[in-house]
Amino acid sequence: MRSASLDPSRTAIAVPASALPLAPTRPALPFGREFRSLLDLKRRTIGPMLGVTLAAFVVVLVLAGYARPLMTAKVAGSLPLGYALIAGIYGLCWGVAVLYAYLADARYDPQAERAVAEQGARP
Repeated sequence: MRSASLDPSRTAIAVPASALPLAPTRPALPFGREFRSLLDLKRRTIGPMLGVTLAAFVVVLVLAGYARPLMTAKVAGSLPLGYALIAGIYGLCWGVAVLYAYLADARYDPQAERAVAEQGARP
């Protein structure tokens, strides 16, 4: 015979809703026209940069796995194509990082300032 104190349907404790902690309130997010424009600008620029970089990684990985004779072909002196592609990816990543830093300074920051000003907030 089961004890009434071990019955799961009887062990629940009823807590009044007023005793539960309230969820923290969040400030209103700046979803004005300028803020949406900033998000759109970032999507249009960061997406292609990310896509090109990931595509380059995938191409080199596929070539390394399935085209080993091609990757060992010499392109300049004793430099194999595989090493040259890896150096190219390294340069591509640095180029994308420099491009992002330029875009952040020239486009994103002024747009973000306009979005903040549109909301009447202070930075």
